[in-house]
Amino acid sequence: MLWFTLSLGSAFFDATYFMLIKRYLKTADFYLLAAGVSLFSFLITMSVSLWHGLPVIGSDFLPYFLASSGFEIVAMILYFKVLQSYDMSLTLPILSFTPVFLVVTSFFILGEAPTLLGLIGILLVVVGSYFLNLDRQSTNALHPFKMLFKNQGTRMMLGVALIWGVETNFIKVAVLNSDPYFTAAAFSLALGAAFLTLAYVKGEPIVSGFRRHGRSFFLAGLVVSISAVLTNIAFTLQIVAYVVSIKRLSVLFSVFYGAILFNEDDFQKRLVGAGIMVLGSVVILLF
Repeated sequence: MLWFTLSLGSAFFDATYFMLIKRYLKTADFYLLAAGVSLFSFLITMSVSLWHGLPVIGSDFLPYFLASSGFEIVAMILYFKVLQSYDMSLTLPILSFTPVFLVVTSFFILGEAPTLLGLIGILLVVVGSYFLNLDRQSTNALHPFKMLFKNQGTRMMLGVALIWGVETNFIKVAVLNSDPYFTAAAFSLALGAAFLTLAYVKGEPIVSGFRRHGRSFFLAGLVVSISAVLTNIAFTLQIVAYVVSIKRLSVLFSVFYGAILFNEDDFQKRLVGAGIMVLGSVVILLF
């Protein structure tokens, strides 16, 4: 039950993080925003790690940490390029299938496999998440799949889903070879350094950018730090596919944010998808 509570909490903070990013991208460059958020996240999680006590580092930590960091840098660049340049109604539904990819990759990388009923729960979460992300006016649920052959943004988002479907397993190996806090700190430092370099190469005014957006960077960094630590702890208690499936409930929390903060008026139209996701999470929890 603890892993479920941690994963659900991570879903809430994930949704909060993306809500903040949606707001901050209106005034801040993506590379500078990613660098600032990640570096503040490093300071927060490293402080917690030092307070908790630095872990003994296992032999598999470094290669899996480096691999997961590299994957995440590529995934974040692709993700935000898609959001900035392509129709979200076509691209976001594709991300819903990350837990399905994880069922396969986790079996080969970690030797983890869900039960039959657990797999049904995962599929229910995926289907519910897909319909929640689907265009409000869409009359064809298969349209995003058809656009895989015509729309580059949809193909790029499928690449993001595949990357996350592999990378998440590597993060768990890194956690098991250190601890949830140190892994979160190291991961944030790697992302922060990479995106700070990209922002510098792009010619962004780094010092003035941090002065202008420092509070925003810190708040988003705090939120993403909490999400990362909760997820990493959950990884030590349960298989990756279950944890990530419950984390997909972040889509459900995002619907509430949309209705409350962005005055989106289609909440009732999304209740079916939300209900399917909740049913799937209950099946995973019970069986």
